Amino acid sequence: MGEYFLATQTKYGLGFSPLSMKNAVQYGFQEEMVANKDLGMFGIVLDEDMNIVSHEYLVRCKSQLDAFVNYLIQANALGKLYKLSVADYFGTMITNNSTELIDSAVTIDCGTTKPTSLRFNCGVEVFEKDTCGLVHFNDITIDIGVTVHVGSEQNSFTISAPILQLNSADYAINYGSIAGSGNTTIDITSMIIKPDESFDYNTNKIALYDTLIAVI
Repeated sequence: MGEYFLATQTKYGLGFSPLSMKNAVQYGFQEEMVANKDLGMFGIVLDEDMNIVSHEYLVRCKSQLDAFVNYLIQANALGKLYKLSVADYFGTMITNNSTELIDSAVTIDCGTTKPTSLRFNCGVEVFEKDTCGLVHFNDITIDIGVTVHVGSEQNSFTISAPILQLNSADYAINYGSIAGSGNTTIDITSMIIKPDESFDYNTNKIALYDTLIAVI
C-alpha cells in the first residue's frame, strides 16, 4: 500500500507597504499613502507638487508650538519665532554621535535690530526598537553652531547643553569683538545631537522632529 502525504501551504492575506516619504517627491502620486517607516508615521500626498499632509505630524507640531509660545509668554520673552525643519519628510533618525543635521547654514535676517538672545525648543524622542517604549533622554546633549553677522563683521560660537536645559534656557548672543552697526543676520551653521557614551544605537532610536528658535 502506497504512502500519501498531504502538502500544506501557509497563506497570507493581501498587504501593501506605503511609499517612503523621501521617495514620494520623485515617485509619488496625488492622494497616495506614504510613510516615514522609521518613525511609524503616515501621510497622504496632497497635490501635484508632492506636498505631504500627516495628521500625526500636524498634531505634534501644534502641541509643540503652543507649549513653546506659552513658555515664551510666561518668560516675557518677546521676539520672532522660527521653525527649523530638519527635513521635508517629518522627522529624521539620529544614527551616530556625529550626525550633522544641517546641510547648509540657515540664515535669520534681523534687519538693523541687534537681538540679545536665542531660545530653542527641540522636539526629540528616544524609544526602544523592540517595544517602541519611550526612554528618558536627559543625558542627550545638543550642539548648535551659530555665526552672527553685523555689517561686514562676524563672530562664531557654539551653544551646547543637555536637551532639557536647552529647551528651558535663554542664551545670550555672543557678538565677540563686533563693535559696529549695520544689517544683522544670524546663521545656524550646524546641529549635532549626542547622547552619552552608554547609549546603544542597536537597541534604541533617537528621532528629531522640529526645532523652534525664538530670536529675542
